[in-house]
Amino acid sequence: MSGIRLTGLHIYPVKSARGTSLTEAVAESRGLRFDRRWLIVGQDGEFVTQRTEPRLATLGVAVREDGGVTLSADGYEDLIVPIPAPGATRMPTVIWSDTVDAQIADGEANAWLSAWLGRPVWLARMPDDTARPTVLAPEVNVSFADGYPYLLCSEESLAALSQQAEAPIPIDRFRPNIVVAGAEAWAEEQWSHIRIGGVVFECMKPCARCVVVTTDQTSGIRSGTAVLEHIAALRGTPDGKVIFGVNAVKRSGALLKVGDAVVIEG
Repeated sequence: MSGIRLTGLHIYPVKSARGTSLTEAVAESRGLRFDRRWLIVGQDGEFVTQRTEPRLATLGVAVREDGGVTLSADGYEDLIVPIPAPGATRMPTVIWSDTVDAQIADGEANAWLSAWLGRPVWLARMPDDTARPTVLAPEVNVSFADGYPYLLCSEESLAALSQQAEAPIPIDRFRPNIVVAGAEAWAEEQWSHIRIGGVVFECMKPCARCVVVTTDQTSGIRSGTAVLEHIAALRGTPDGKVIFGVNAVKRSGALLKVGDAVVIEG
């Protein structure tokens, strides 16, 4: 298989907030550098995402060189949030079936986000010494992504889905890290190992999708279940899941650049 190229790189420094598109990125074990290392946490220690707060799609996040972030939202002054100091307060943070040890940002960041969301929340960061192993590759730790360090999507599969929907569906609905083009629609579901430039990934499984794909990533407005229904028509599973894209882990290499060749190695 030839002619497949890397066409998109995306990070989401704060989970469920607005993403950033890149022309090149460093592929680390936990994911692309700076991807989903920050998480909004409710009073009960549970993670907060677009599943319950779709307006998070409108929260602007600019990552800083050291991994800190700048938050922005309409009607609010931009806020620089530095990386918590080594001795910063930590708290057990629940994300799906995992409870991880996370650092809590300074009080100003928590007050800013609480005012914006209209309820008490904390901003947490995953430090390098926190372990969160993936299920199918327990030797690999993941950040605050749902389950795996990388999500890969295909432009051809998106085109097939848009054809099913009889309307364009933007790729940002699926919040991928890696976007490729040049393969047949749905071919990515059969890949086991791929090389992008000099970086080797192992594809672990197709990615089950949720209500987040129904949220407009510009306005934060949810628009019914049509997108999920269209995915189900094409990629529904016997157990009721709908899939789009594949989860992956990195096996070797570091630098990715848009335009890199994609080689299917298995």
